[in-house]
This record gives sequence, structure tokens and C-alpha cells, in this order.
Amino acid sequence: MIDIIELNHVTIVSRDIDASRHFYVDVLGMDELETPSVFTHTSVWFHKGNAEIHLVHEPDSTQKPGDPPTQAMGERDWSKSRHFALAVSDIYSAKKTLEENGIEIVLGPRPRGDGPIQMFCYDPDGYLIEIHTLKGNPQNEIPASGH
Repeated sequence: MIDIIELNHVTIVSRDIDASRHFYVDVLGMDELETPSVFTHTSVWFHKGNAEIHLVHEPDSTQKPGDPPTQAMGERDWSKSRHFALAVSDIYSAKKTLEENGIEIVLGPRPRGDGPIQMFCYDPDGYLIEIHTLKGNPQNEIPASGH
């Protein structure tokens, strides 16, 4: 058996490094890391807590950026699409920051089913991102005000 100890990073393709940098640093609050000097391609790395995201610039990639559009229908909503998830300490603060930056929340905040509250948005390249609270976090209750 393989003893996996963490999900180290996610690599995605970006058509606009500056727009992605704004989203991941200025909106999500991640820190930009220095990429290895031996790289011969344009790559930008972001880090916060245990989360790391690596961007490869589209001209240097073997793929196009983004995912095909999600077709939400009834119970088959955005949560059942390919996405990556980031845990946050305060879902409603995250929601406010996304809204202040013109980032559309396509689903949520809502209970995820196993405790956390989740919401979904897209990054500038069309990658679906789940933002959620941690299990056992007092933020797991949706206030009566509905936020």
C-alpha cells in the first residue's frame, strides 16, 4: 500500500498569468512562491497553509486552460463537477471578498452534507473551485440572517 501523507499541489494552465495572479494573491490571499530557477517554461506557484497551486502559462503547456462548462441540472449541480477545494476559516468573509471582487458565486454557501459549509466559484481561466469550512468549525451553521 502507498502511504499518502498530503495532496501536495494542483497544477493548472493559465491563459493570463496576471489575471490569475490577481485572483490567487489579491482575492484568495495566497502567497506567490519563487519557482525553481531551472524551469524553462513560465510557471507561477501560489501557497497558503497546506494548499499549493502551480500555474503553467498556456503557450508552454500541452493543454488549453479551464474546464468544459458545467451544466447544472437539479441534483446534478456544480458540486458534482471536476473541481479542487480550498478550506477557509470564515466562509462568509470569503463570500464577501469574492463578491467585492466581482467573482460570481455559482453555488452556496450551503451545507456540504458531511458538516462543512461550501460554495463554488470559477477562477479567471474557468477552473471550478470549492471553498469550504473545516469539519467542526463553528462557521458550519448558516445564520438565520442567511448572510
